[in-house]
Amino acid sequence: MPTPGAQHPAGALRWVLSILLLGVLALGGSGLLDHQASSPVDRAFQRALVTFAVVRGINAVVSVVQGTEVAVEPAGVGVVLTPGEVFDPVNDLIERFSWIMLAASTSLGAQKILLEIGTGLAVQLAAALAVGVLLLSVWWPGWPTALGCGQGRSARRCRRLAMNLALLALFIRFAVPVVVLLNDLVYAGFLEARYQASQVALEQTRDEVEALQTPAPEIQPSNDGEGLLDRLGRWYDRTTQSLDVQARIDLYKDRLARASEHIIHLIVVFMLQTVVFPLLFMWVGWRLLRALIAAL
Repeated sequence: MPTPGAQHPAGALRWVLSILLLGVLALGGSGLLDHQASSPVDRAFQRALVTFAVVRGINAVVSVVQGTEVAVEPAGVGVVLTPGEVFDPVNDLIERFSWIMLAASTSLGAQKILLEIGTGLAVQLAAALAVGVLLLSVWWPGWPTALGCGQGRSARRCRRLAMNLALLALFIRFAVPVVVLLNDLVYAGFLEARYQASQVALEQTRDEVEALQTPAPEIQPSNDGEGLLDRLGRWYDRTTQSLDVQARIDLYKDRLARASEHIIHLIVVFMLQTVVFPLLFMWVGWRLLRALIAAL
């Protein structure tokens, strides 16, 4: 006999819930969900490593340029240029991006570990026990009274506690693989094109900036015995070299300005994929589970 005040779903709904719970149990036991979720995490981790390597390559070039002083003599006047000073903002952005990539890699590594934990025997047994408790609550709402938990309000409180613990166990078991798969769908639909475009642009920037590091030929100092035409030629070479140095600085600034834009795009992609969307999906999943238990 049901406990007074206990409620349970109607017949058809009980069968639907039972089939769903048994399906969840079979899915968890097969390991199929975890296997499907493992590949997206591995791909995301690989993307993070590749992007981090490219950005650190740009950072290495910028660091070299920052410590460079160029001595030129335009129109015979000696000038020492320190082109690296103009790249401080870019270098700071890259340093901050490195920390963000570290956080993203940590999040992906944690997801990988949680996926492995979810396939452990203890978690599988907890999930099976949770499904058993939920099935018992669906088909026999008065089981707390039969087990000595009292009647009326006490029985309902005991049943509610058991169902909450059961749902928490199922949430722990299935939340990570489901979130990973949903996250991968969102990435493929909305973020992948942006990531690929920014990644290609950064690789091109790295190659172009490295090519700009090719040193200009040195101009030999003047000799007292050289003629007027030689002196004029040397003056012309020094003047054009100073202009070439300034042109190189402008090219550096242009390439790195574009790199900054794409670095910001990648920051958005990795923050959404590794922090914002996983937390959002977990919150939504937990709210749905709480709504489900409230309806039982």
